[in-house]
Amino acid sequence: VQDYVKRGLCAALLQEGVEEPMRTKRFQDALRGLTITHYHKVAYRMWAALGYDKEEVEPEQIARLLAEEAGALEALARTDDSSIPRADTLLIDEGQDWGPRWLDSLRPLLRESPSITVAADPAQRIYGHAVPNPEAVFSGSPATVELNGTARVPAALLPALNTATSRWLGEVGPATELETAPQLSIGFANRPNPEAIWTTVSGPRQGQMPSHGKLNRSLVAAARAHVSQGANLSQIAALVPTHERGCNLETLFEDAGIATCSLCAENPEENRSPKHAFWRLDSRLKLSTVHSFKGWEADVVIVLISELPPSETERETLHVALTRTRAVVEVLAPPGGEDLPAWTHRT
Repeated sequence: VQDYVKRGLCAALLQEGVEEPMRTKRFQDALRGLTITHYHKVAYRMWAALGYDKEEVEPEQIARLLAEEAGALEALARTDDSSIPRADTLLIDEGQDWGPRWLDSLRPLLRESPSITVAADPAQRIYGHAVPNPEAVFSGSPATVELNGTARVPAALLPALNTATSRWLGEVGPATELETAPQLSIGFANRPNPEAIWTTVSGPRQGQMPSHGKLNRSLVAAARAHVSQGANLSQIAALVPTHERGCNLETLFEDAGIATCSLCAENPEENRSPKHAFWRLDSRLKLSTVHSFKGWEADVVIVLISELPPSETERETLHVALTRTRAVVEVLAPPGGEDLPAWTHRT
């Protein structure tokens, strides 16, 4: 798959290159009995199996309501014609994003003495529904795998990322100190050399706040520079604070001749189609909010910060944004970060 990406082939050929090995017997055998889904999809499936309408319950309520229906769900799951899958093993990614009753609501689907393995990083908790301490949700699970450190971000970037997060995240509590994961090593062949770039964008006079328009234009210029330096467009992600900023940037990227695969929408709560169509192997640049890009990664990540010190919302997402990179991270921000050590500074 990486060969296809590096050669910059179009989306149709990328799709073909990925699907071909998926048709092999070995791959099909490996997937048999495996269900890959997200919490709310399986939760609403359980809700429908109970005979209720999806429109009758909001996403933030469904876990509690399902937990209250545990007896009925367990009886239903045991029937021969049940539409609810049962599992011997539960593998949970992004466990820090789980709500307090999510696991309780799924227990009727688990067989006797299930194996539960959770990957969670409390420093990546950016959703209001999530519990402050994921260990409280998953305590008592029979299987535990702990991965200390980051396996994605190259070690050369860690000093720069730590100085940025400690300066601004330290205002709201102890900042997480990123370390290399001793259990895993990732090769960086055919990727850009690791680099952390801090680009300061000033207003009309040196040191003044820039307009949103100038910040947006600077982000597009940064993306063009990375492409001209050899970065593959499909492996560049531009992360913005809001959907509105992303929608404004789509036109600027188009005018610059840069095709984007955008997750930004004018009404994100009502229109989820961009996220359903998003694919990391799409041959276009990825344009997204930090929340929507959570769980993804790219060789080159460009992060737009609207103000320094960051707003409360941007502080919460800063750690997540910086750790999406596999090689290069560039921050575009107003004046205020010019003295951060370990960064390559530009204006």
